[in-house]
Amino acid sequence: MKTLIVLLFILLSLNSNAEWKPITKHLKSMSIYDIERIGNDEFLTVGEYGVVYRIKSEEITLIRGSLDFNHLNAIKFINPELIVAVGDKGTVLSSSDKGENWTKINDVPKENYIGIEIFNSKILMYSHNKIYIFEGNLNSYTEFEIGYDFFNKMLVSDKYLFITGENGLLLRVNKDNNNIKKIDLDTDSNVTVIKQKDNRIIAFVERKGIFKSDDSFDTFELIENELDALYSMQDLIWLDNDRILAVGDPFDGSLRHLYSEDFGKNWLINKYPFVMGNKFYQGDSTSLLVGSVGRIVKINNKDTINEENFDGFLDLIHTGYKDFGVRKIYYNDNKITALGDRVYETVLSDIDWKAKSDRYLFDHYFRSNNKDYYVKEAMDIREGRPYYTYHILSGENQNIDTVQAFEESLTRRDKMIANENFVILYGSGTTFLIKYENEELFTEFEMEYHPRNMVYEDGILYAIAYIDNKHKYIYSNDMGKSWVITDVEFPNSYSLIDIDNNKTYILTSESINAFENNNTIIEVDGKNIKDIYEFKSLLSPGKFQVDNGRFVIIKRDEELLISDKNGKNWKTEIVGENKGLYESYVNEDFILVSDNKEIYYKRIDEIINSVQETKLSNSVIYPNPCKDELNISFENNYLGKIEIELYDFLGKKLDSYSDLKNSNNFMKNIDITGLNQGNYYLIIRLDVEEIVNNFKVIK
Repeated sequence: MKTLIVLLFILLSLNSNAEWKPITKHLKSMSIYDIERIGNDEFLTVGEYGVVYRIKSEEITLIRGSLDFNHLNAIKFINPELIVAVGDKGTVLSSSDKGENWTKINDVPKENYIGIEIFNSKILMYSHNKIYIFEGNLNSYTEFEIGYDFFNKMLVSDKYLFITGENGLLLRVNKDNNNIKKIDLDTDSNVTVIKQKDNRIIAFVERKGIFKSDDSFDTFELIENELDALYSMQDLIWLDNDRILAVGDPFDGSLRHLYSEDFGKNWLINKYPFVMGNKFYQGDSTSLLVGSVGRIVKINNKDTINEENFDGFLDLIHTGYKDFGVRKIYYNDNKITALGDRVYETVLSDIDWKAKSDRYLFDHYFRSNNKDYYVKEAMDIREGRPYYTYHILSGENQNIDTVQAFEESLTRRDKMIANENFVILYGSGTTFLIKYENEELFTEFEMEYHPRNMVYEDGILYAIAYIDNKHKYIYSNDMGKSWVITDVEFPNSYSLIDIDNNKTYILTSESINAFENNNTIIEVDGKNIKDIYEFKSLLSPGKFQVDNGRFVIIKRDEELLISDKNGKNWKTEIVGENKGLYESYVNEDFILVSDNKEIYYKRIDEIINSVQETKLSNSVIYPNPCKDELNISFENNYLGKIEIELYDFLGKKLDSYSDLKNSNNFMKNIDITGLNQGNYYLIIRLDVEEIVNNFKVIK
C-alpha cells in the first residue's frame, strides 16, 4: 500500500534509540465519582485511585494524587474542621484543613464504601451490603442492621433516612426512633436515584421509570414510564421548582442527558451529548456536573432547553484527562491528528500536542476542502435492536457543530477510507456513505455486496465480502457500483486486506477454541495464490498493513509483529506497557504505534537488525545418546512454520514433523521407541535455512 504517513521530521528532531519512544506527553488524572461544597464557591472532588481536586472560582487544583491506588467514591463536609472521604477496601480519610492534608483512619471495617451521610449528628457510611454509624471523632462505630443486604443510594431528609437498593428496595427510617418502613414500588428492579425537592421526593427505578412521593413520604406513584431506551439513571438536579436535569445510562454503556419541565414527566433526551458526566452538585449559585476522565462542567440555568440548545447549558471548565487514550491517528498537511478523550494535533517538527476540541470522543477524522471534519457514532436500543446515528461535524474548539446527520439506521458505519479525492464510511451493511472532495455533504450509496474490509489503490476498491456463506475477494473499478468476484475465497473467518506493489495481501483469522486463533497471510497476484506466513494469537489481529514488502500486524491481545521486506524474517515487538494496541502506521523509515496511552515510534532498521542472522545456531537435541525419546530445543526470534525430518545414517527418510513456532522458545519431544540401535540425523528447517543434528539410539 502507498506510504500512509511521512514523519521524517520526528526522527530528525528526536534522538533515536533501540526502544519504542513515546511522542505523546501525558499527565494522567482520573474520573471523578463525587463532589462536595466546602465553602463559598469552593468544592472538593474525589475519584479514581484516590485523586482529589479543589475547585475554587473555576480554578482546578490537584491536591491529592494517586497515593494508595484505592478509589474514593464519596466525600462529605461534616463541619469546618472535618471532611471525610470514603472508598474501596476500607479506605476512610479525614481532613481538618479543607483537603490539603488527609489522615487515614485505620480501625474501620474493610468494606468497599460507596456513600456517606450525616444521620442524627453522626456519620453514616455504607457499602452495597453494610451500614455503619460512626461517632463524630471516627473513633468508634456500630453496625446499623436493617434486614436487607444490597444498597445503592441514600437520602437524608428532616425526618427520615431513605435507603434504596436492588429488587425495588425503598426503606424509610424514622430519625427519632429508627423505625423502618418498606415502601412498596411493585417492582423487582434496582432503585438507583433518590432526590428531594422541598416536600417532594422522586426515585428512579431501572427499566421502570420515575416515581414521585406524596407530601408525607408514605407512598410513591409511578409518574413516567416512557423511558424504555434508558437502562439506568445516574443522577439528577433541579434547575428550579419543576425543571429537572438528569444523566442516564442506556444499554450500550454511554450516557444521555435528560430534561423535564414537569417534575419528572415528559422527558426530552439528548442522545448524543458532547460533554459527559454522571454526578451533580446542586448549589444556590453554582451547579456542577462531574464524571468520567476528570471532566468538570458548570451548569447554565437557561430558561428554555430544547434539542437545538441542549448542550448550550453546559460549560466545560476542566477536561482533567491529559492521558491521550489514543484510538486513531491521522496525518494531513504536515500535522498528526490524534483522537483520544479529545482531539489533539501537533506539527511534525515540534511534538507539542494542542487540544483542538473539548468535545467528547469522536470516531473518525478527515480533512476535505481545507476543513477539519469529525464523525461521531451513537447507538440507541429500540425493541431490543441497535439503531445507529452518525453525525458529521466540522469546526474548531467549542464551535464544532453538526453539518449533516444520518439517523436511526440498523447499519453501522464504523470503518473509513479517506484520501484526497473522497471519503467512504462503511461497516455492517451494504449501505455506505460517500463524500467526494468537490461536494459538501455525504450521500448514501447502496452496494450489491457487503464489504467486510476495503482498501483503495489507483482507482480500484478492493474488498473482502460475505457472499454465499463464504468470505470472497472482490474488487470494483467504479467505486462500488459493480463488483468483480474472484475465485479467492475463505471459510467463515475474520479477514483483513491490504494492497502493496500491485499485489493483494489478505490476513485471515479462524478461531480454534476460546483461547487461540489461527492466522494466515495470503498473497494474491493475479490468479496466483500462495501462503506467506502463519501465526497464532489469543484474539483476531487488530490491524494489518503492508508497505514495500514489509508486513506489520497488531496482535490486539499481545504485541506487534513485523517482517523484513521479503516477509521471511519476523520479529515480535513489545510496545509501551502492552495494554492493548490500536493503531499503526508504517513507511520506509519507521513505524508509529498507539496503545491506550501513547503514540510510539521506532526506526525500521532498529527492528530488522535485531533479527538474528543465524536462527538455528543454538539448536540442541538431547539426550544424546537417547533411548526412548529425543528432545529438540532452541531459542530465536523466528516465528512461523518449522519442518523436521528424520533420516537413518544411509539417508533414508523415516519420518517428518510439522510445527508452528509462535514464541522465541521452541521445544519438541519425538518418540523414538520404534528405532533400532544405531546412528541417525535430523534436519530442522525454518523457511530457507536448515541445520543437521546427528544423534545415536541405544537399547
